[in-house]
Amino acid sequence: MPIYHARMTSGALLINESRKIAGLFKEIDINDKSAWQKAIITDNVLQKRSPESAKRLANYIRQRLKNAPPCLIDIVLNSSADVVTQALFAIAINYDHLLGDFIDQVVRDRIRRFKKSLPRQLWDEFLNNCSGYAPEVKKWSKNTCTKLGQTAFLILTQAGYIENTKSRKFQPVYVYPEIKSCLTNAGQDYVLRCMEVAE
Repeated sequence: MPIYHARMTSGALLINESRKIAGLFKEIDINDKSAWQKAIITDNVLQKRSPESAKRLANYIRQRLKNAPPCLIDIVLNSSADVVTQALFAIAINYDHLLGDFIDQVVRDRIRRFKKSLPRQLWDEFLNNCSGYAPEVKKWSKNTCTKLGQTAFLILTQAGYIENTKSRKFQPVYVYPEIKSCLTNAGQDYVLRCMEVAE
């Protein structure tokens, strides 16, 4: 059974910030606490107003990227904006299966049945179903569940799968060849399956 986390409340794709943190993966030893702190706090690479918010966001992005195939990190650093966004979408799915399972189960079902949009209440129904086999979901507050849904719909908007967070109308999306090749070679079949729901 999957174990779900509420960490998606920390942010959506965070495109600009993720590119900066990906750059640090190549510039410093991210496991060197002093080098990491210098980059995040002293140099303030994320340009945040408070050290605490910079530290919290940087650590969240670092964990996402650390779990990603290296080829996706290279794409984030070296590709055009659209390809980078799709790579970060793949990274988000890989890191958080709550997002992936929502896409794989709910979004896939809607598209398969030729529905044109993704109603907001489907997120609540999804979490309710999850709570039947993932007891940690029952412990989340209503505000946390709402925030998770907002972030999930924002991620789908940023990745181009839905028009915006209000209409939530589906849009066709095709996985870029370099993303598909990277995921296939890395054995990331689950992530690729999630990403191909709109093709």
